[in-house]
Amino acid sequence: MAEFPYWNKILDLLEKNLKSKSMVKAFKNSVAFESGNLLLIKSENSLVFEFLRDTSHRDEVRSLIKQVTGKHYNLGPYKKEENSKSPLKKDLIDSFCEDALKSNINININ
Repeated sequence: MAEFPYWNKILDLLEKNLKSKSMVKAFKNSVAFESGNLLLIKSENSLVFEFLRDTSHRDEVRSLIKQVTGKHYNLGPYKKEENSKSPLKKDLIDSFCEDALKSNINININ
């Protein structure tokens, strides 16, 4: 997933065009990532996502994005990808395999 190259331009336009100073402040240190027609926003400030749940605020942001890029994007929160195997699951599997081997049970690992 690539970082969205126009996000700083969008943030500048947000600052110039929005009447809501709290919304501008909430988006200040955010980053966006592009995945197809989806723009995922990463922010430590949870207010960003509160604003994006509101249709009028979301439409304002989308309008500025379209003004800059000419494209329509769906907006969503960026969520850090997590490994499918958590350390706990891996430890349980390793423990199971060790117990099986100690009991002379053959294990085939693919």
